[in-house]
Parts: sequence; C-alpha cells; structure tokens
Amino acid sequence: MERRQFVGLILVDREFRMLLQLRGPSFAYFPNHWTLPGGMVERGESPGQALIREVKEELGLDLQGFCPFETVTEETSDGSVARHIFYGSISEERKRHLILGEGSELRFFSSLEIPSLKIAFGLGKVLERFLRAVTAGQVKQNC
Repeated sequence: MERRQFVGLILVDREFRMLLQLRGPSFAYFPNHWTLPGGMVERGESPGQALIREVKEELGLDLQGFCPFETVTEETSDGSVARHIFYGSISEERKRHLILGEGSELRFFSSLEIPSLKIAFGLGKVLERFLRAVTAGQVKQNC
C-alpha cells in the first residue's frame, strides 16, 4: 500500500499566535476539531508545492518564506501516513486578506489557549514540540 502524504502549516502572527482552522461538522474525520491549514500531497507534487497549493486554496494566501519543521510518520488502519509540517509568519497586512476557503472558522490562538482545544490528527503534540523548539531557540524567526 502506498504511503499517503499530507502537509500542514504552522502560521504565526507578530504576537506569536498560531492560525488554526476549524473542521466543520460534516467532515468524515475529526469533525469540529481544530487543525493546521494544509492537506494531501497530490501525485507528482513535492510537499513544498502541495503546501503552496493548499494554503492558496484554503486561505487565499500566496505563501512566501516558509521553513520545514518536522515530518511525522504513523501507521493507520489505512496504511502509512506522513505529515510534513512547515512553519512561517504572516504580517498584519496579509492577515487582513485571509479567506476561509475550507472548514467553518479561522482563528489565531496563543500558546496558552492551544492545550484546551480539540485538535485533529494528533497535531496538538506537533504544536507542543514547535513551541518547545521556539523556546529553545531552534526555530528560525524569518523563513
């Protein structure tokens, strides 16, 4: 069975709040859970290309300057899944032009708010690792 690949973007604003997207009640997996903007890598795409496409589709944002954070691989009942996680920042000007292209809500959350959220696909652990990496100075500020 072929390994499925997904991408996700940790997008932070100047106050270092992270953008999450609420999956609507009609989603088959993790309805009414928060997730990162992103989606499936299509055949012939690199993870970076998929991220640019997905962010444009879901947020209306022409993504510039993003960095890889980590790739998480897991075995599911449907086979192997790889989640390629990237991060980047967004200016206040560009924030005003975000659109909700998928899901039911977009919102920026502080690091203190994240632990209380219902987060899909085990991405809560990814966000915890990201915050630890930022605190430890292991994350570049400008990608």
